[in-house]
Amino acid sequence: MTNSTLASAIKTAESAWEGWNALGLTARTKLLYIAAEELNQPLVNWLLARITTTMPETIILPGPTGEANSLRWSGRGLIGICAEKAHNTLPQEACNPAIAAQLFTALATGNVVVLQASNKYTHRLHSALLNAGVTPDAVQISSASTEELAGCEAFHAYAFCGQNADVIALNAQLAQRDGMLAQLISETDFDAYATLTSLDYPWRFVTESTLSVNTTAVGGNATLLELGGKSDS
Repeated sequence: MTNSTLASAIKTAESAWEGWNALGLTARTKLLYIAAEELNQPLVNWLLARITTTMPETIILPGPTGEANSLRWSGRGLIGICAEKAHNTLPQEACNPAIAAQLFTALATGNVVVLQASNKYTHRLHSALLNAGVTPDAVQISSASTEELAGCEAFHAYAFCGQNADVIALNAQLAQRDGMLAQLISETDFDAYATLTSLDYPWRFVTESTLSVNTTAVGGNATLLELGGKSDS
């Protein structure tokens, strides 16, 4: 894929982010479960169940009387889903469940993606998502290399599957990139999936924000609100 077509894929995905993110967790995962059923990937189903049960879109936080505090999260934005090329020590089939898991987690948490077309299986993933009714613009597929993807400043994070040496090289490239800092979410353990099964894994795809609403005046005396609004004369 040329730089111009990669740029087009990025622009298309970015245009879909607001609508996909606003769709809500329940609506997004309903579509993703349909796609997961076609793919028969137990790890994907496990992660979707975990996200829906442990990541409510609004978490009520403790606070003093008269103050309402809540924690909310939303997708980061554009995520690059990529993997190293297959070789003798790491056949592509070993990466496939992890690639699927990274892709579905990114989408479930409200992000749009550019999926690197690293093998035939990535095209199957893309097809399953479209068949399930996932917004086509939210899932772009690209034949760009990992180096090309890493050089684009539009990505908010990269979900990578590969060996430790490749992760180190990719991290070094991202550190030299201009623009915003991009998080690297990498899986290198294709037996136990240490990253994908960690407690904080899905939260690495989201941006958190807090909302505080104070419904009382200082000291609980509502008359102070009125006094504060009067000018000295």
